[in-house]
Amino acid sequence: TDFWSRRWNMLVKGLFHRTVFTPLRNRGAPSWASALSAFFVSGAFHEYAFAPASQGAALGSLTSFFCLQAGFCTAELMLRKASKSLRLLRALDDATPDWLRVIFSTLLLVPFSPLFMAPLLAHGTIDQMRTIMLRVRLH
Repeated sequence: TDFWSRRWNMLVKGLFHRTVFTPLRNRGAPSWASALSAFFVSGAFHEYAFAPASQGAALGSLTSFFCLQAGFCTAELMLRKASKSLRLLRALDDATPDWLRVIFSTLLLVPFSPLFMAPLLAHGTIDQMRTIMLRVRLH
């Protein structure tokens, strides 16, 4: 949750928070459903943005990526809520150093990154980007 709510693309996070999450919460939807909806809309937004580059290939992979991330965030929040009554878990959470949090976040993002990259790989967009990138060699 720290990665998605405080570190990654705050402009888009703010947009989806204002237009999806908050209105649903104001209408009485549970936090997990509001968050899942915001992640789903983010996935659909990314599908739309990447569709021209991929010619529609790998359709659904971006939405799957974001919905999986929503599931991880929901599980984390449920664990935090449950740990409030368990002093040991709460103490462990409070004592977890930032570097370890980064490792945990990476372990939940990297294995699923192929879902995020699928549209860009499908029709060679990444390969085309590599051909125009400046290459620097250190001798």
